[in-house]
This record gives sequence, C-alpha cells and structure tokens, in this order.
Amino acid sequence: MAAHEEPKAAASRARQALPPRHARADEATAGLVEATARNIATFASHLPKAPALTRKVANWAMNLTGHLLLSDPSAARAETRRSLLLVAQAGTAACVLAGRAAHAPPEQAATDEAPLLRVTLELPAGAQEFALPPVPSRTPLRVAEWQNALWAAVICRERRLVEDLVRVPEDAIGRGGGALDPYMRAWTGAMRAFFREDADVYDRINRGIELTAPEELRNATPEIALHRHFPLMRLLFDVAAGWSDRFDEDLREAVCLHHAFWTARGGPEEFTTDRSVVPEGFFALGPTALACLAHDRGLPVGVTSDYLPEHLIRPPTRTP
Repeated sequence: MAAHEEPKAAASRARQALPPRHARADEATAGLVEATARNIATFASHLPKAPALTRKVANWAMNLTGHLLLSDPSAARAETRRSLLLVAQAGTAACVLAGRAAHAPPEQAATDEAPLLRVTLELPAGAQEFALPPVPSRTPLRVAEWQNALWAAVICRERRLVEDLVRVPEDAIGRGGGALDPYMRAWTGAMRAFFREDADVYDRINRGIELTAPEELRNATPEIALHRHFPLMRLLFDVAAGWSDRFDEDLREAVCLHHAFWTARGGPEEFTTDRSVVPEGFFALGPTALACLAHDRGLPVGVTSDYLPEHLIRPPTRTP
C-alpha cells in the first residue's frame, strides 16, 4: 500500500493519547437542536414541489447529529441515531434524483412524466413518506454529499441505501464545488469498487493514495487531501485486507487528523468562520463508518474516542 509521511508525522505527536473532542455541550446546545429540527421540518414541507431540498434536509440533519452528539457522545439515544439515518435517507434521495435527472430521456423532461422517487424520511417529528419528481437541482451535486450519504448509510447498516448510492452514475456526482482533483475521482471509484466487491479494489485504493501526494493536487489543498481523505483510504484498505492490527493504528491516526483539521485556524475557503464550531466536525463520520465496517467483518476496534460514537459502531440491542 502506498503511503505519505506528512499525515503520519502530524498524528505521531498525539500517538500516546487521543485528543479529546474539541466541542462540548453548553447552555446553547438544546436551543440549537430545536432550531435545527425546525429548519429540517421547514425544508421537508417543501419537498413535494422542490425535491432538490433533499440536499438541505441531509445537510441540516448532519448538523442536528453533531449537536445531539454533544450531549449524547456515545449515541445511546435513538433520537441521535435517527438523525444520522435521516442524513443517509435524504442524502441518498438527493443523489438518486440527481442521477435520474442527468439521464432522463428528453421526452420525459419535456412532458414531466419521469417516474417519481418514493422515499421515507425519519424526520425529527416522525417518519414521513414522499413521492419526489427528478427535477434537476440548480446547483450541481458535490462529491462530498455523495460520500456523506454513503458513510451515514454504512453506519446505519442500510444496505439498500448503500446499493442505491453505488448505482448513481458517476457523471451525476462531483459536478459541483469546482473541478475535482484526480484523487477524488480515484477515491470515489475505490469506494464503489469496495461495495461492489470488485477484484481491483486494492489497486483503486492505492491509486487514490498515490494521487493525494501534494505534487499531484490541482485544486484541493494538501490539508483537505491528507487530513480528511487519505486516512479513510488507508482504513478502507485495512478493512478490505482484514488487517486488524494495522486498522487500529490507522484509526487512531484518522482521529488525530480529524481533530487537527477541525481545530485549525484559517485554511480552506469554504470555512469562512471558525471551523471548530461546525457541527460536521463534532464527530468523525468517515472513520466511524470504517470502524463499523471493521466491526461487522469481525475486526476488533480498540480505539475509543468521542469522535467515534460507541453505539454507532456497536448498536445497542435495545432502543432506549
């Protein structure tokens, strides 16, 4: 497996003890949970006529999950786990709709006769069913939206959603957020290959790792490539190969790099405010998903951190 020294060196300083989660619940947390749930309900109410708002529902559900985890760090409460399920459901719906819209026959688009997508969303107020037309979104789908939906579906053990996401045409994702670096194309291809059980999955992961080298980057910053995506590539390789000892070592590094990324100052243009207050960083979505895959395949997961909610990796047998 290919490797870089940069992220390993950055994580080695914290190898003796994992960093504590940088965010904690405070007097504002409950209010943020309520406000976020209201926003989700508002966007959901417009879905029948504006199906592209599934993206907003997914994004706000991610925020809700982050806020809920501040007071429920192990995800012991069903409410917390349902909010992540909503990320998977709404995110998958957005991706499937984008795929259908991108490949709809011209006669369907002209007559508005495209088949409806029927989905169930676990909204904060309860489950609700929707029938959504594949209306193109004005803003192209970003590859991060597809990845977040996939990781959330993996954590929630929603195999059907995973299969739906893997079937979304490649040209329907990664069209927003600017030009993609080659490593991102290689990485999403490796993710698809893993879940399809393709024979070339190892080669695909290795190619993605090679393309995260700073000299290979064209658009992404080395910080994003090496702190956010490179660790996940290593973890997926470990899971595919069944390397239990190496998995824990790489999971520890992934947590350290997650903490370093979300507590850094300045940096990527999309973070116009202090990134430490962004709910997406309150837990490590990708590393948690890879820990779930490892656990379900019988690999022991020995790393403990609030960034890796215990009851997402090992779901409780009873719903509290």
